[in-house]
Amino acid sequence: MRIDLFAQPASNLLLSLIAGISIGLIEMQQPALAQFGPANSLSPPSESAVRFDVPQVVQGRVLEQSNPATNLGGDILIDIELTLSVIVDSLAAPKIDQLLVEITPRGGSAMVADYAPRTELASNYNGGIEVQRTDETTRTVSLAADGRYPPVAGGSLTATQGDRNTEMTKYNRVAPMHLIAASGTTRRGRGVYFKFRSTDQQIIEGDRVLRMTLRVPATWRGELIEVMVTGDSQRTGFSSDVASFAGLNNRTQRVGTGRFLVAAYRGDCADARQAARRLADAEAAMRSHVHAIGAGETNPLVNAIGTPVSILRHVSRRIDWSESFNRELALKAAVALHMALDGSLQPHTDRDFRELPVDTRAAFLDYMAARKEFGRISQFSSY
Repeated sequence: MRIDLFAQPASNLLLSLIAGISIGLIEMQQPALAQFGPANSLSPPSESAVRFDVPQVVQGRVLEQSNPATNLGGDILIDIELTLSVIVDSLAAPKIDQLLVEITPRGGSAMVADYAPRTELASNYNGGIEVQRTDETTRTVSLAADGRYPPVAGGSLTATQGDRNTEMTKYNRVAPMHLIAASGTTRRGRGVYFKFRSTDQQIIEGDRVLRMTLRVPATWRGELIEVMVTGDSQRTGFSSDVASFAGLNNRTQRVGTGRFLVAAYRGDCADARQAARRLADAEAAMRSHVHAIGAGETNPLVNAIGTPVSILRHVSRRIDWSESFNRELALKAAVALHMALDGSLQPHTDRDFRELPVDTRAAFLDYMAARKEFGRISQFSSY
């Protein structure tokens, strides 16, 4: 159906546009599915076969002060246990040689008092190394004389002198060590990092438990904790051998990254626990909508706000319904997700955010409201 915009009265222009959009959507729905295949095929290609995961909510346990002589100045100690999972989707994925985890409380009032695991060294040898050294010196002098006066007489003289010295030294040597785990504080004691390296005795894939103890004010009820995870792999193969032969550095390859916000709450505070759960549910709903856009499971023309401005914008820029548009929309949704988790999203002024489907924008707004409520309850409230 073709609509001539200039041949119609201005009063019927909007109605004609709406009719054209409805008919166009009906006509292109089946061809679009046939052209692009299943909905999952519209997902942006994954850049890595390595994924990371952490829980959305963790409980902080108040520790009893073991040493009464320690003066905390009215502060308390909160113990937080965080489980990190490393998931390798494919056998063809590159091996993770190093895993780096950075954990930073976002509230600004917490100081790191302790953490685990600590730095750990290991060796490829079981026990020490026994070294035995032997020095042996041998000297030999021989003299021989033979005289004959035939046929009357004959004689011989032989003399031999030997000297042999043997010296043996035996001692034990400490086996060479290499780093398999390292940890320490960051941000002037307000964060902590953990680094793990793959060895013959340790693999990176799977789960590992990270613990940290925070020194916080006595009124502390909860806090958002940022977790940054990166996985690197040492390049191997022909290109690596050529680089080593040429004296160049063998660069590492980034095989996976992850950024998470975890809601930590005080275990004996029911209000903080409920606010943390609402925040986790809102984040899960927001991520679900973003994933649906990436998988091509939403129709932004149908879900768009029914205002003349938004309809005209979608008609002029999106009526082709091409695959590039789906990828562009998925990218905008991913950027909006990153900004929402970072706390920098401005939903009323961000043009890219306003082009997302209505239900997706509603999920973002619900998340931002839940995050604001958690911050209000958790930070410096009287307990």
